[in-house]
Amino acid sequence: MADVFERFVNYCNGTYGVEQHLRQVKDGRVRPRYGLPGLTWKMMIGIVTGIRSMNQLAEAIRDGSYDGVAGTDRPSADTFIYAFERVDRDSLVRASDAIITKARRNKALDQTRVEGFRVVAIDGTGLFSTKSERLGHAGHHRKDVHGGSVEKERYLEHALGVQYVSASGTNLLLDMVRIPAGQGETTVARAVLKDLYQRHCRFCDVVTVDAGFAGSPFLNTVLGQNKHVIVRVKQEDYNIIKDADALFEGQSPNEVHRRVRLKAESNTVYDVQTWEDEGFTSWEGVNEPLRCIKVREIRRELNAAGETIKEQEVTTHFVTNASRKIMPALTVWKIAHRRWDIENGGFHFLKHHFHLGHAYCYEPQVIEVLLTLFVMAYNLFQLFVRRNLRSYKWGRVTLRGVMRQIRDGMVVVAYLARRRVREKAYPPREMVVVT
Repeated sequence: MADVFERFVNYCNGTYGVEQHLRQVKDGRVRPRYGLPGLTWKMMIGIVTGIRSMNQLAEAIRDGSYDGVAGTDRPSADTFIYAFERVDRDSLVRASDAIITKARRNKALDQTRVEGFRVVAIDGTGLFSTKSERLGHAGHHRKDVHGGSVEKERYLEHALGVQYVSASGTNLLLDMVRIPAGQGETTVARAVLKDLYQRHCRFCDVVTVDAGFAGSPFLNTVLGQNKHVIVRVKQEDYNIIKDADALFEGQSPNEVHRRVRLKAESNTVYDVQTWEDEGFTSWEGVNEPLRCIKVREIRRELNAAGETIKEQEVTTHFVTNASRKIMPALTVWKIAHRRWDIENGGFHFLKHHFHLGHAYCYEPQVIEVLLTLFVMAYNLFQLFVRRNLRSYKWGRVTLRGVMRQIRDGMVVVAYLARRRVREKAYPPREMVVVT
């Protein structure tokens, strides 16, 4: 057990220099009792081992379970909150970016592609909600993640994530930020894209989003970075969709594909028909002509004998600035399907394994810092299990099993450290045998 924990810590520090990067994060406190690198490292290990709250983390620290993580200090939950309120988040983001940059240099992202394209998905998610009259009436009240209204006392916290997506690669999170009250996902997504362009520039080839981002300001932001965008458009009243449907009516499909698999080992296959044309200028406000693709897919779930047990037909539209020569229609469809990875992979894992959905704190500055620490912990954990841990590669252990082994190993290391301290302070006396 201790071996997995020590391997994880050595991998984080030896390969990615995490402790060194954490020491460069600026601390706004004056003469703090507990150093910021130790607090952030304990918090990240707490995330990886499934801690659900600041109080639970502080309790485990008091019990000595974290004595093998950044020393034997005993900070309280309030200490973490006070410190994170005064962290310079920009310097913490630089530490997170250093991990992604090193992973790219180590070729850890070489397989993170869809049909040869490096793709990122952008989406918003709800984090937690609570009924609070103070928070609900203090400017934090907002609609739920689907636009519905809620009672005035209900406080909802949302975030926006940007993640690499692929069928089999290491899908790291590029960023996750808080959506402030009064701002929408699209507004925050544009700001995040501009920030990522300054920090990484060529971080991807394609940006894929759902219908909620189908607006000219967002599209122009992506186009201005010389990247391809693929957006699923559900709004059939858009002029570009009306024009495309009128053009495609009565025509045979441009392409027909049978028994397409999105994953090699999947028991789900698709029959795909596509209609497409390019040069549409009917999306008002967009700076470039666009290509519209209509897709009719029949999704079939197969049993072990290859027989269809469930079938579903869906027709949808995709809009992109990528031409036919650069990106075939089937590739556009595959990339658009990979957008679900940020929900089914990234957000689901963070909430159900790392407990991102729990309210660690309600202060906006603390939430922003915690989101960055969750990104760092998630990326390091994914890199560790996919690049270092052979038992995971061989199917001997699940992700939850890796988390459990890291937690149990941490406790063992802490116990051995305390025993060595006791033996040093009270060495065993030599036994004298009287004859």
